[in-house]
Amino acid sequence: TDDIEKTINYSRICKSIAAILDKEYRLIETIAGSIAAEILNSFPATKVEICVKKPQALRIAEYTAVKVVRER
Repeated sequence: TDDIEKTINYSRICKSIAAILDKEYRLIETIAGSIAAEILNSFPATKVEICVKKPQALRIAEYTAVKVVRER
């Protein structure tokens, strides 16, 4: 529908992600899982796909990455 009340507030999602990233993590897998859980717990999403990239983690690659998909 074109009803703004039935959408997800992306500004709030960005603030939630910023709060998650304010903590220290050892693994990008943990970051991706935490972001996915926060979105599913706090917003009316039924499925999320999160990709976290870590630039310059390896000299032979532009970046390393992990992708998680979670559903309710």
